[in-house]
Amino acid sequence: NAVRAGLDQLDTAALATAIERLAGARRIDIYGQGGGSAAVAEDAKLRLFRLGIPVAAYVDGHQQRMSAATLQPGDAVLAISNSGRSKPVIDAVEIARSFGAATIALTRPNSPLAARAETTIAVTIAEVDDVLRPTPSRYAHMAIVDTIATGVALRLGPRGRDALRRVRYALARIGVAIPAPSTDPS
Repeated sequence: NAVRAGLDQLDTAALATAIERLAGARRIDIYGQGGGSAAVAEDAKLRLFRLGIPVAAYVDGHQQRMSAATLQPGDAVLAISNSGRSKPVIDAVEIARSFGAATIALTRPNSPLAARAETTIAVTIAEVDDVLRPTPSRYAHMAIVDTIATGVALRLGPRGRDALRRVRYALARIGVAIPAPSTDPS
């Protein structure tokens, strides 16, 4: 249900802008803090670096600020925060933006983070009180990250396909079983 709710809320114009900026970036730094957002930031890194774009994920506030201070026009930040109130992430986005990097936030609408980023992919997912259940926002954010990564891959075209092919080949050479690509045109 969380995945469906997250995808149903997507603003396709904001998503298209985010994909365009990430696909055109010289470098992408991803910020997330706390359990769920940090895990999604790391997952986003794994999805995007395979496309041949230099990508790093930072889950420590000091490292986020330092990373942001090294960015410049042509670079991009993807900040992930379910609450949109993580001060280190907000600070890093402000720093990155001040140096000309494109700033994209996957967060709640009308949050402090949404207000600081140039492009906001706004999603509101209610959490559950049961600490033994995974947070629903993590599922929704992971589905949106997959959507973004797919869009970036399509936008990169042959460059992205070649990078993915090289990764697949490198893994196959060491005996990692990789399923064959689907031939289903849908």
